[in-house]
Amino acid sequence: MDMAVIEADRWIFERIKSDSVLIAMIGGSAFPRVFVDVVPKASALPAVVFQMRGQGTYVKVINSRDLWWQGQYQIKAITRAENYSVLIPIADRLTALFEWVKNPYGPVISCVRNTPIRYPEFDGETQYRHLGLVIDLQVKGV
Repeated sequence: MDMAVIEADRWIFERIKSDSVLIAMIGGSAFPRVFVDVVPKASALPAVVFQMRGQGTYVKVINSRDLWWQGQYQIKAITRAENYSVLIPIADRLTALFEWVKNPYGPVISCVRNTPIRYPEFDGETQYRHLGLVIDLQVKGV
C-alpha cells in the first residue's frame, strides 16, 4: 500500500480519536467506535467510519519526485434510526474537525471540506442513517 494513503488514514483516525467531544458523542471511550472502510456488523452505534474515494493523484516535479498526493475521503457517522437527529451533532463536530486544516510541517499539509453526505440505508426492517462530509487532502510526498 502507498505510504501517502497510510499517512492519510493515520492522520484522519488520530484526529477523530483524539477529539474528546466527538468520542463522548459516539461512545466507546476505551475503544472508540471509529473504523476504516466498514463498521463491523456487531458494533454498537453510533459509530464513525471513513473511506478513501478513488485513487487520488500525485503531483510530481520534473525529476519524477512526488511533491504531494491529493485524495478524497468520506467521513460519516452511522446509526440505526428513522431520522438524522442523533447524527446531526456528530456530523457538525466532524465538519469542525475537518473543514479547514493547514499544517505545512505534518504529513497532511491541507484538508478542506468538499461536500456533505446524507443518505438512508435499509436492511430488511432495520433503517440506518449516514451523515457526514467529503474532504480533500494533500499529503506530503514520501
